[in-house]
Amino acid sequence: MVYCPLCQDEPTLQACPAFCLNVLKGCLANHADLGPKWNDFIQSMLILHRQLEGPYHIDTVLHPIYIQISEAMMNIHSNAEEITKQVKDIRGRLERAKYIWTNLSYSICSAEKIGSILFGKDRCWNGQKQGRYLPEVMGDGLANQINNPEVELDVMRPNPSVRQQIMALRIATNRLHSAYKGEDEDFQDNGDDGSGSGSGSGCLEDHCPLDEFTTEVPKARIEKISRINAQARNGPPSPTLLLAAALLPICFLTAAC
Repeated sequence: MVYCPLCQDEPTLQACPAFCLNVLKGCLANHADLGPKWNDFIQSMLILHRQLEGPYHIDTVLHPIYIQISEAMMNIHSNAEEITKQVKDIRGRLERAKYIWTNLSYSICSAEKIGSILFGKDRCWNGQKQGRYLPEVMGDGLANQINNPEVELDVMRPNPSVRQQIMALRIATNRLHSAYKGEDEDFQDNGDDGSGSGSGSGCLEDHCPLDEFTTEVPKARIEKISRINAQARNGPPSPTLLLAAALLPICFLTAAC
């Protein structure tokens, strides 16, 4: 999209928007398949966050705690203002993270010096020369690339690593829903179903770099949340659960495509 125009002595010619999108949708087809389950995961986090802005607002939760529980929780009460600030900041980051995978190709093509957004449809590089790009823009995801004119893909062979991440997202979302309802969660592998264990990130748990792409939701935190709320399965969600779940790290945001 960039170097071919240079070879044709057109150094300022940018890729046609539709041409750029077809190239990127083909290159990022497997990543786009992360979108639906990723959006479900983000939405479950937003549901927990909204509870903190309603009847279980952080001030309501923390105000009487020093009378009822230990000195450790009194320390949390003394930091209520900072915690409230962090909770509000989390919502903004979650909103920005939603649809990140399905919008990735559009974001790249709209970047400066990549896609020809400001010029007419005839003043751009169509893959062969300056002129209008005629093929239609493909949809998102691997299955929609079967007729992509720019990138050849075997739509019957999805990327195994991406499929593992999709499964990890599904499991993490289900665990968040269960913890929110106060249901018990079994986080131990039984060893009989062959499913294995681990985060699916491709590295040993004790040797992962800080910026490693991972979908693992901290099991100890969610297990603690479930224990706290096991006695309130039929009642409203616990404020402690809502606070803890809302502060779970969004590990995907550290990922590199």
